[in-house]
Amino acid sequence: MSEHGRRLPKLGINLVPVRVDALAAAARCAEDLGFESVWLGEHVITPLEDVTTDYPGRKSNFEPGSPLVDPLVALGHIAAATSIVRLGTAVLCLPLRDPLLTAREIATLDHLSGGRLEVGAALGWMRPEYQALGRDWASRGSRLEEMLAILTGLFTGEPFEFHSAQFDIPPMVFGPCPVQSPRPPVHLGGQGPRALARSAVLADGWIGGAKSVSDIGSIIDTLRAHRHAADLAFDDFDVSIIVLHRPSIDDLHELRAAGVRRAIVTPWGLADGDPPMPGQTDDLSALRSFAEDVGLDRQR
Repeated sequence: MSEHGRRLPKLGINLVPVRVDALAAAARCAEDLGFESVWLGEHVITPLEDVTTDYPGRKSNFEPGSPLVDPLVALGHIAAATSIVRLGTAVLCLPLRDPLLTAREIATLDHLSGGRLEVGAALGWMRPEYQALGRDWASRGSRLEEMLAILTGLFTGEPFEFHSAQFDIPPMVFGPCPVQSPRPPVHLGGQGPRALARSAVLADGWIGGAKSVSDIGSIIDTLRAHRHAADLAFDDFDVSIIVLHRPSIDDLHELRAAGVRRAIVTPWGLADGDPPMPGQTDDLSALRSFAEDVGLDRQR
């Protein structure tokens, strides 16, 4: 509870703006301050062509040559430097990936971290990434759904096979399975009708951004309706908002009141400015001052 008696959402830190050589220190600082989780995103390429017209947010927060790390590799590095903070991807562009290699990376990271992984995933919005990796843009939705089925099946540790137009996986047994059973929590992004239905039914939570509290309220209402239609409980369904700036405590109270379970915040960003670029800062004082602003030490 806050000093005003109102609840805050769980607070995660968006580490994308942090320099590669400062990631471990920033994650340790976030853990020491009492933040619940740290998160990294994924882009495979930063094309020279202008892709900003396709970006679903206000302004793309990377440019050609931005230092974007592989999130699962970087979270493995962070896992070795921390002990309790949860480690999340916000988000993996899952249809760009190979399901078997991704299953191996996820299971390995969940073991190395002692079962702290949160898998945020989505389709991605940048068509040149699909072209560069030879993936079909039109079938990305079905590819995501099939990859989730494959990951879930592999993680049972039982004999498993999968055959479709996109994947042909022979009978096999996968191991080691993740520490978390039946799988690390999966949070799916996207705000279109199909994406929200997919997240509600196939995932353990939804992850994404929203332009306003009323927008997130509408998203939550839609997710709840899909969960109820599928006879699935909503009480244990996580809704995580990525905030590309430093929110006020009142902003966080409003998000929690709207039904947001987790806010993944960017303490280095200004509400009225552009989102910070990747890999540019090692300023840990922003973490400390934000924790103080929201009374995080009083939440513990």
